[in-house]
Amino acid sequence: MHQTKAIHTKFLRMLALGLILLASLLLLLQNYYGNTELVAVGRIRAAEEKTVQLEISASIPGNGPSTVTVNLSRLLRKSILKRGEDAEFLAVINRRGEKLVFERIVLLTGPEDQALQGATSAKSPTLAVG
Repeated sequence: MHQTKAIHTKFLRMLALGLILLASLLLLLQNYYGNTELVAVGRIRAAEEKTVQLEISASIPGNGPSTVTVNLSRLLRKSILKRGEDAEFLAVINRRGEKLVFERIVLLTGPEDQALQGATSAKSPTLAVG
């Protein structure tokens, strides 16, 4: 009886130690990966090979820099840059170690289509019968 009680207390101590180590690891990961650095609206310009520069029009917190350099993949960079120079984005930027990365990015306004500019003649409406 006495031996099972000793095993039970050792088991509870090991379980408590394991939970403390797990909580410490979670806090460390949250500190390293979980903080939102900036929520910003602005235009994105090309920078180096795997980075872009976000020229900020408005941001939260408002006292941040006017331009930030963000790291991203080549595929995402290509997709963003093909939207054009006049496209505006809403971006949630997180810090991962020393680098800033996009957590979320949304296209707010795309560039105007060249075909839509200027006056065009309207065609007469047609009726489709099926």
